Amino acid sequence: LDLSQSMLAEDVKPNRLSRAKFIIDDILNGQETGQFALITFAKEAFVVTPFSNDKATLIHQLSALTPNIMPAQGTNFADVIGKAEQLHRNNELDKSHLLILTDTLENVNADDLNTQLFDVSILAISQLDGAPIPNSQGSFVKDYQGNIVISQYNKTVATIIGSKTHVRLRQLKSSDTDLAYLLPKYQASLDKEGERESEIWLDQGHYFAWLLLPYFLFWFRKGLFYGLVFFILPVPQADAFDLPTWLLNDNQKALTAFNKKDY
Repeated sequence: LDLSQSMLAEDVKPNRLSRAKFIIDDILNGQETGQFALITFAKEAFVVTPFSNDKATLIHQLSALTPNIMPAQGTNFADVIGKAEQLHRNNELDKSHLLILTDTLENVNADDLNTQLFDVSILAISQLDGAPIPNSQGSFVKDYQGNIVISQYNKTVATIIGSKTHVRLRQLKSSDTDLAYLLPKYQASLDKEGERESEIWLDQGHYFAWLLLPYFLFWFRKGLFYGLVFFILPVPQADAFDLPTWLLNDNQKALTAFNKKDY
């Protein structure tokens, strides 16, 4: 999770950092199994939570993560990769996946993203038009000439990363489709879970049919479902009223008597 000052820009609502936290929350709540670790970074990277299946604690810590807790500003992807590799080795993992939630890709060196230990994905939470960067004084960050700095998605760097690395990179569009691309195994597990729940509902659907029986019998006696039942069920017309008398209304009883020549 990028905690540089530019993550407070509001070209993505409510701001880039808040949106990143929402996405982390979605990922954690969408997974039934697995272990998760959290690294924050700016000029340096820090392990906030080592690998654990305690998702509740990790989610609780998100609210305290803001740029002002970082000792220095910047963007150091090389240190992120290094900390992630250390976590991977310490936990003797067979497989892991690093998702970097950042913003503009400014000052990112594509060579810093290469690793042989795990897959890397980047979600760039920023827009091409960009937005000014709020500072701690209630104003906006300015350059040396006193101009307000506009933090923008760097499409050129994104192209370089795409051509020089195997990183999956995506500019924020829609959380669901973004995660489906960036974390295909995560999406596959969600799809599998959804299919399992659908099968359970389908398999148990017949239990609910009995709950509707009194309702249909009542309205059938009122004559409202005669046409519907006749249309759906392959019952010969001559036997349409071959039912218990208590199920028939007055008109149906009269027609039954007429057909029997009981005038």
